[in-house]
Amino acid sequence: MNHTRSRRPRPSRVLAVTAAAVLASTVLPLAAGSASARADDTSASDRIGRNTIVFQSLRDGNDDIYSVNPDGTGLRRLTDDPAVDAAPAVPPDRSAIAFASERDGNSEIYRLDIASGVVTRLTVDDRFDFHPVYSHDGSTILFQRQTGGLFDLWVMNPDGTGERQLTTLPANEIGGVYSPDDSRIAFMGNNGGNQDIRVMDADGSNISNITAGWCTDATADQSPCTLSRELMPTWTPDGRIVFVSTRTGATELWVMNADGSDAQRITHFAGADVRLPAVSANGQRIAFNYQGSLATLRSDGTGLRVLTSSNDLTPAMAY
Repeated sequence: MNHTRSRRPRPSRVLAVTAAAVLASTVLPLAAGSASARADDTSASDRIGRNTIVFQSLRDGNDDIYSVNPDGTGLRRLTDDPAVDAAPAVPPDRSAIAFASERDGNSEIYRLDIASGVVTRLTVDDRFDFHPVYSHDGSTILFQRQTGGLFDLWVMNPDGTGERQLTTLPANEIGGVYSPDDSRIAFMGNNGGNQDIRVMDADGSNISNITAGWCTDATADQSPCTLSRELMPTWTPDGRIVFVSTRTGATELWVMNADGSDAQRITHFAGADVRLPAVSANGQRIAFNYQGSLATLRSDGTGLRVLTSSNDLTPAMAY
């Protein structure tokens, strides 16, 4: 997931790892009696169900946003636009999704209201905006913006006002996610030449590299060793961080404390392509990309369940 100074990635297959022009978008209803419909006391047409997985897919020939229940039932198409719609996020009230799209010619952040199907453009900028993430209290959207070929983390109000830059490190800061109490942000970056996971306070201060110096197992006894790549953090409800690491020589899911200690390997897939974890609101399952498909497993690494076909990316799970 390197974003270099010379290459400007398109949001269609970027793996993280996002004033109002109003557009209409098709929202397809869930099947009656689905697991998602039973998750709330509110009609499923009004909001995303609790623990529902929202994701980006090329399954119909164009990148759009879909949702599916944790058991693979209730597949629902949320956007239908000729442009690429990518990197979805769900607010805590589950009444909308935010996502990145080039439907106005540049990658910007948009909001889709689930009940009405109305899409509102939130960012208006000639730079590349991507990967929106809501805070758990719903008061802000964190996103990444590319300026001069490099990504920084920014924050804005849910209506797109009040934009503020959080990071100014000399390389890329991408894939930011809020801790459960919104006091901290975990993100990945390649400052210093290696991809590592960093944690900072929510105002952008006190940045700490919590995976610095990890070696791949095959070179752990060498000096210098080959540094592993530490990627795509997400938080568990109890404040730990699930992430992707190449420490074993392949991409696997790991979990660690918020200071980088007590790192434990979750998966043992021996070479399968693993990307982009997202933890359910109840902490019981992890959604992720597995060999190009959408999959879940229990937080202890057991119970692998492949939910969808290939060409599915960037899962997010409703709070």
